[in-house]
Amino acid sequence: MRGKHPISKKNIRRKAASFTLNDTINLLVTMRACVGMLRYLDHTGTPNVNRRLTDVVNNVGAQWNHGQAVWNAANPNNRVFVGDFWSEWVQDYYPAIILHVETYVQYAIDQMRQYWGVSTDARAPAVLNILASLESQLGTLTINTAGMN
Repeated sequence: MRGKHPISKKNIRRKAASFTLNDTINLLVTMRACVGMLRYLDHTGTPNVNRRLTDVVNNVGAQWNHGQAVWNAANPNNRVFVGDFWSEWVQDYYPAIILHVETYVQYAIDQMRQYWGVSTDARAPAVLNILASLESQLGTLTINTAGMN
């Protein structure tokens, strides 16, 4: 089903070139949602979403560590390290998500600019301003994983 996914490169190119209000808004809203999701997961105000995320990650880790300890106690000659793997994996997971989002959003921005940057459509300045705003946030996105173990 390549190309059927709503945020596939094919669909991004199609929506960027269509100039329909629906496709333009859909693509801009999707990009904003991607950036907003990362900002939300890193939020430490009220509510402290990052603390809640960290608690969930650590609770999952505690379960993996418990399972690892029980298994290893019963199977000393066939030890597993799933809890250890979880701790290492989760530290790499969130930076990988950020990279994926930034790559996606930058690609969509580039595609939209290709069409909207030369457009005489009355909406072009507004679209280009939104793209500039989104692009200015790339490279600053983060999710604090310091308390995750």
